[in-house]
Amino acid sequence: MAKACNQMINFGNAALIAEAMHLAARQGLDPRILPTALAGGFADSGLLRHIGLMMATGTVSGNTLMTMKDMEIALELGCASGISKSWQQLRMA
Repeated sequence: MAKACNQMINFGNAALIAEAMHLAARQGLDPRILPTALAGGFADSGLLRHIGLMMATGTVSGNTLMTMKDMEIALELGCASGISKSWQQLRMA
């Protein structure tokens, strides 16, 4: 359970980091400076520092199938625990 929750949090954060990188690029900013620009603020995180530059340079690698499996486990546990329907719909995204 802890691993599934960890993966769910990390995957969600990674998705938001990717969106921030994309937003920066669309606004004409160099996304490679985003981790440094956000350092020390509330958006700063180990995950941002770890994968932010890799995302900005296109060098991210990994196994998303493992992450999706862990997310599915967490969502199934949530459904069994009575988590709201809106949370269950994340599975469809």
